[in-house]
Amino acid sequence: MLKVPERFQALVSDYKMNLIEVRNSEYLKFQNSDVSTVFDISRFIYDKRYDKINDIYKEQLIPSELGLVIGAITESQKLIDDAIKLEKEGGKMNMCKALEELEEKGRIEGRREGEIKGEIKNKILLIQKKSQRGDSMEKIIDDLMESIEFVQPIYEMIKQNPELSVDEIYGIINK
Repeated sequence: MLKVPERFQALVSDYKMNLIEVRNSEYLKFQNSDVSTVFDISRFIYDKRYDKINDIYKEQLIPSELGLVIGAITESQKLIDDAIKLEKEGGKMNMCKALEELEEKGRIEGRREGEIKGEIKNKILLIQKKSQRGDSMEKIIDDLMESIEFVQPIYEMIKQNPELSVDEIYGIINK
């Protein structure tokens, strides 16, 4: 129990609070349908079960306030922005449309991350080949037009551990 100095006791409420974990709320039944909606959609988003949201909420429009709460719980800036925009317009949210846009944004970000990873692995491979050929670090930096901060740790790792694969080197430098 929290010990509060006597002079502050009037300012601090001492009431019981029930905490509910969204991810484990599947079997809870709420009297308020809005609370059920928030918990269901948030849980489905965490579980990446977008198909379930589509099945249940396909034709349902939900108040923008619920969209705002769901966005805050799931830390989705896209949902928050959509909810704020619709709230100003006095509209309701179609969660399926919002989640489709969210999924597409995730796919785009994932593709970009994959492209960056591929570019880095390609540079590691080039550094590895040039190093094995006997090129100096300065020549590799010049040839690849990369910074010493990028090339040096990879170059030194290859010199000390020539048996490491590109994937192993990538894994080490991306810890």
